[in-house]
Amino acid sequence: MRNKPKQAQSWAQFGRSVRSALRLLYFSYFKPFSLQAELKTIHPDLKLNSNPFLLLKKDPNNRRLEDYVNQAWWLTVVVPIMITMIIGGLGQFSNFDFLTDTYFVRAGSILVGWLIGSILARRGRSQRNRYLMAAVIFTLGLGLSLLIGLLIPGELGRMAVDVAVGVAGGVAYGVAGGVAGGVAVGVALGVAGGVAGGVAGGVAGGVTFTIGWLLGIFRMYWGIFMPVWSLVLDRFMIGNSVAAAIPYLPYRLDEIIYLPLPFLNRNLIRLYQESPHLGKQELEYLLEFTNQKKRARQVMYSIATLRLADCRNVQDIKAVAQEIAWIPNQSFDDEANEPDWVSDSFDRMVWQFSQFFSRLVRKKDRINPILLRFLELARDIHASGAATSPYRQRENLELPKQALENLKGDIAALPDRALIPDLLRAVRQWQQAIQDLQDRLSEAAQRTGEIPNPYSPNASLIDPAAVQQFRGRRDVFQELENLAQASSPPMLLLWGNRRMGKSWALNYLPRCLNSRIVPLRVDLQGSAGSATSLAGFARNLAQDITKAADQARNLQFPPPNAQALKDDPFSELQHWFSEIEQRYPDRRFWLCLDEYERLEALVKTTDSHAPLNFFRYIFQNRRAWTLLFCGSHDPSELAPYWSDYLINTRTVKVSYLSEADSRDLIIKPEPDRAFPDIYDPAAVDRIWHWTAGHPCWTQSLCYAVVQLLNHEQRRRATVEDVDRALDRSIQSSSNILQEFWRSSLTESQRILLERLLTQQPLRPEDDRPLQKLLEKEILRPDPTDPTGYRFWVLLYHHHLTTAQPWRDRP
Repeated sequence: MRNKPKQAQSWAQFGRSVRSALRLLYFSYFKPFSLQAELKTIHPDLKLNSNPFLLLKKDPNNRRLEDYVNQAWWLTVVVPIMITMIIGGLGQFSNFDFLTDTYFVRAGSILVGWLIGSILARRGRSQRNRYLMAAVIFTLGLGLSLLIGLLIPGELGRMAVDVAVGVAGGVAYGVAGGVAGGVAVGVALGVAGGVAGGVAGGVAGGVTFTIGWLLGIFRMYWGIFMPVWSLVLDRFMIGNSVAAAIPYLPYRLDEIIYLPLPFLNRNLIRLYQESPHLGKQELEYLLEFTNQKKRARQVMYSIATLRLADCRNVQDIKAVAQEIAWIPNQSFDDEANEPDWVSDSFDRMVWQFSQFFSRLVRKKDRINPILLRFLELARDIHASGAATSPYRQRENLELPKQALENLKGDIAALPDRALIPDLLRAVRQWQQAIQDLQDRLSEAAQRTGEIPNPYSPNASLIDPAAVQQFRGRRDVFQELENLAQASSPPMLLLWGNRRMGKSWALNYLPRCLNSRIVPLRVDLQGSAGSATSLAGFARNLAQDITKAADQARNLQFPPPNAQALKDDPFSELQHWFSEIEQRYPDRRFWLCLDEYERLEALVKTTDSHAPLNFFRYIFQNRRAWTLLFCGSHDPSELAPYWSDYLINTRTVKVSYLSEADSRDLIIKPEPDRAFPDIYDPAAVDRIWHWTAGHPCWTQSLCYAVVQLLNHEQRRRATVEDVDRALDRSIQSSSNILQEFWRSSLTESQRILLERLLTQQPLRPEDDRPLQKLLEKEILRPDPTDPTGYRFWVLLYHHHLTTAQPWRDRP
């Protein structure tokens, strides 16, 4: 009687062990991702493919690890035997002809070998280079089996071969795949060995074994039922709610499915529409615990596209942007992240090798960037509401509206044609929502009496709105037209004071030149200014040229050889230019070097004239290439060596706007849009008086005038208003004026201007800086004083007289 409680306890313990083993069997085959998460709780270094015997030796007191080791090893041994017996029994029961009496003999021989190999693997081996060890053992086993087959004829020889194959497989997979991984291998082995065991030897048996093995490895025996289960689930179990069927979805039953699953995409989209929270959880489960990452990506894209297309107004856009922001932020390049099973250098080499072949067939993800652009535009739309007036809010919406129009071309080129209609519908919906809001903002602006302020004194040079506000420059573009038509064009140098519109002229080139000419604007302030070596400059130059070609003409230049660019930069650049010419033989390339004076600092830093020699070589020997230099210094202001490099250079000076162009800019800042009549004629004269046609200061002063009127809720500007706005304009642009004094003038020129402003007489040594200031159009003769001089731009005179920057001179 006393033994009954102990027996009951033992049976209960046995029952728990059996249930635990069966659960481990199920998880190791059907839920390896979930099992991997559980293994981390047993031991931090325990993985599906690791050898747990080795870990147990290091941590012998870990009871959970010991239980796992014993259960996993027994499963590895028993599973192939059980499957072989089941197949044999089914074969005998069904009277299959191929299951002869030799079936159990041959299958048993392989399983005996598998048992011996598993016992050898249990002894524990180092994780280091385990795949190499497995390959060696397996190869030696196969070689031994062939040798036995040759030496021992007949049935005994075949049995010896089968045992050797089983031993090799058991040791190899026990070492390489880990004990838990051996369960899946054991299932495949049991099926393959069981089916092949009944085939009458030779080639037929080998082929049958191979086919059975592959079908087992790719889980076809079970996976073939999953599409059928998907159909049953969709037709009979999923009614009005998908949420109730979540535990029965195919990937919840089996985390590794290779065959397609019908209706799953549709049901996951329905689930998200029923409950975004549950839908998000299921998609995250697919990404983390299954091999259905590609399907998860497709569903997420479909959900995002449908939600974007459902937006009817700006409020919907703001809400949906917050709702789907998690979708584009998901990491879809899972293959790019090193998986858990990589634990040594050999693993890493194997993984990288598989990645190489994967990239050959993997399609580039082009949907995700488009979704990110939608989210960026949603943020721009939301940010537009932070503007201080209805007019400014309306103007801020122009950029996202135009960006949506540009997005249509990228959407039309998507490889996933099913998403294109909904994405294009989303673009139209968003554009209409923006237009509706702009109309309401226009009405609000009219009710408040606000004056629109289109002047852009600090606008980006590539801003389309800013391009419309520049006037004149006919002389500049006439020279550019002559250059485009010349068979042997000279080098061209555009120079003038800062903020005269030189860089804008370079950015405008793609619009005014035919498509055969490719303008390549390179800002040397970045390319040369940030480089500390010739190789660094060459790399920056190549990057800027490549980017400029894409922006100007959508051309994709071949990349230069990175190592050659580092070893011999300018020789590689010459070779690269040749490759570009060969790829686009019908094009002419204009290399536009903005802020060309920055090359002086590079020459000084590297103590080499190699960059200048390179540009001279290009001009003299590359007929497809034309050089344009652009800067605020004429050649006479540079170091003497420049004269040797700027031979045969045509110089074009970019000067002030004419009075007619300047007045046109003041009265009608945007040619294609009406502007209210807010200026007294005398106020226009006053603006011209202070700015003298300087494009930057004209816009800055007009901008300050409109701000002043809006602040005081008036709609007419007088001379007094212009003078009051002058100080506002100077204060808001003080950094520009400081840069003018410190960087645009030499020390002798600053001394001369100080003497003029403090009404001191000029000295003989002031003659040279005076002539230079006259050439640069900073000074001009005073029409009221034959012997005197005055500032060309009186705004400079007003600022310098008030600020007196020379007081800071040490």
